[in-house]
Amino acid sequence: FTGHCMFYELLGIDASRPHAINIRGEFIIDRPTQQVYTYWRNLSNLPVSINHLLNVEMEGENLSHWKSNILGNVFPVDWHAEIVKDEPGRLIGWRSAPGTLIHHIGRVEFAERPDPQETLLKIVISYHPPAGGIGLGLAKLLNPYFESLLKKEIKTFKYKIETTMPLHQF
Repeated sequence: FTGHCMFYELLGIDASRPHAINIRGEFIIDRPTQQVYTYWRNLSNLPVSINHLLNVEMEGENLSHWKSNILGNVFPVDWHAEIVKDEPGRLIGWRSAPGTLIHHIGRVEFAERPDPQETLLKIVISYHPPAGGIGLGLAKLLNPYFESLLKKEIKTFKYKIETTMPLHQF
């Protein structure tokens, strides 16, 4: 009634301001920058290289439908995403399409390294959890898990692109 919630206070939540949760990671991939970009930009390659990603279907030049079991096999999650920025060889930026349950934006940057056979891959995903303050509190508790999961998934991506994908395939 007063607008004060002890539970929110314990979690450090100010319900009067919307909060975004950020997941970040930086990774060195032992492939040239343009090849890593080209492989990633073909979104249908990602389910082969990222374990929790079940499927990505292109529904237009920049619109895609994603399906993941990031929350386990019991509760698959799907969403639509739109590529909003594409700088070939350098950056891909996206956002969730209207009507998606979890509103998010993200970008993946492909940076050259001193060794031309290496790429610095930088990933940032920001999302607004559903269910208001309770969803925000739960997201803050789960964020270390999601960051750890991102690291594991990119290690899988790194392994696949470095060891099982021939250079001429790009």
